[in-house]
Amino acid sequence: MPEFEKWLWATSYAEYFTGMTGEQFGQLRLHLYDVVSGEAGPLPDDLPRCVPLEVFDPSSVRSLLLMHMLARRLHAQGDERPPEGARLMALGAAAFGRLYPELPVNDPANRILVDPVHGVEVRRILRDRTHPRSPSLRHAHVLPPWEERSSTTPQTELDWRRQRLAEMEKTEFQRLGLVLDTDPPRSSRHG
Repeated sequence: MPEFEKWLWATSYAEYFTGMTGEQFGQLRLHLYDVVSGEAGPLPDDLPRCVPLEVFDPSSVRSLLLMHMLARRLHAQGDERPPEGARLMALGAAAFGRLYPELPVNDPANRILVDPVHGVEVRRILRDRTHPRSPSLRHAHVLPPWEERSSTTPQTELDWRRQRLAEMEKTEFQRLGLVLDTDPPRSSRHG
């Protein structure tokens, strides 16, 4: 992975720019010049540890990055339709549907990347054990395979999915050289 790309993803996942002063931003800009010219490694020295995504907010960088990760997965799974990850991401918040509309909107495990025009149909297929596309679509959306589904409650399914999404994020963090902090400090990192 090119150093600039690693820098971009790592600083985004760490929400590095949150609360940054003008002076800090200027120093970061100088670091980025060094990264691009090959004079520095891609990770800023004061890059905070990444925390697991606990609350989904379509305007937050972390939530958008989760959806990008799911878009890449949908693209890689090559569901029977043409790969749509980038098109869905371009729809913004409208494409961040709920798997279970009756459950909390801010639960990351309850959010799926889906064309709002097809949301009802996709949810129906995901819940229909007999539909021929259900197994591949469930896999693409990080849902338990039918044979592994020990309970039919929505909460059990979301718990299973939450664990798998956390594992996917951890793998992504490791790929970028980031550390996942499962017990983050409550103090400001740029204050």
